[in-house]
Amino acid sequence: MRGKPNSEGAIAHNRQGFVSIAYQRYALDFVIYGIAANDMNFLKHGINGIRYGFTKQANDGSFEVSFLSRRKTDIGKRLSNGALFLTAATISYQLIHHSPYRRRFLKQLMEIRLGIRRTIYWLAKNDLKLFLHDQDSAYHLLNDALAYIVAGEIYNNVTLVKRGHIFLDIALELQRKDGAFLEHEGHDSSYQASNIVLMTYYMLFVQNRGYFNKVLRAIAMGLIWEKTRILPTGKVNSRNNTRRKQTFSTFSGRQSDINYSEVIKAFLWYGFFTKDKQSRFLARRIFQFISKRST
Repeated sequence: MRGKPNSEGAIAHNRQGFVSIAYQRYALDFVIYGIAANDMNFLKHGINGIRYGFTKQANDGSFEVSFLSRRKTDIGKRLSNGALFLTAATISYQLIHHSPYRRRFLKQLMEIRLGIRRTIYWLAKNDLKLFLHDQDSAYHLLNDALAYIVAGEIYNNVTLVKRGHIFLDIALELQRKDGAFLEHEGHDSSYQASNIVLMTYYMLFVQNRGYFNKVLRAIAMGLIWEKTRILPTGKVNSRNNTRRKQTFSTFSGRQSDINYSEVIKAFLWYGFFTKDKQSRFLARRIFQFISKRST
């Protein structure tokens, strides 16, 4: 996880002053853990993270951009960042709404629901610009798809769900025959795991029989390729990655390394749902590698 939100709910780089709505998407991790572990403090952190994100929203559904990044953040990037956050917000909403904590956080859920509504209609009014910005990244297209689809499920809006499946179809077309998803015309072992996690969310929250086998097949193929990137030590090979690699610096000035929590989730969740022992074994090996590296 990216560190606990501060007292306002700001996460990651936003804790030092609001930078981007995209960072608030990590609130979802706190919601998941809070519900799974019956940890009220973590769940509250997650809810506060989502609510804080919506405090940065304008009436038209768009989100604030920091002064430092305003010049280099075009409308496409702003839409894409909004979709990243909306995916986290919609999934968080559904998890809490269908959990034993629903009544306890009814007021907060209503606030989040209103923010979701504003965001999805902002995206819908600008969906071509969103697509043009995200068209070369399976990761962003899958986020766009989930943002539309899960919001459509929440509001029982068939049009939004159909629009989301258009994004999903395009994202699935970016999977190579060897199972790797294209990220800016190449593969990436970190974003590959994130893509698998996103498709797992789809399997959990969307009851569409026509897509179930298609998405499950894409997950299985994606993990076949991802397994080839796991070294015997448990380290994830980042060689020739197009996005997450040791020499790549983010706009915040920090190196962009492998997102190990996403890799572990990809293998662990698939192993759990399909009873695949090798995937569960790899998840444990990767976790052991990370544990040794952090000590």
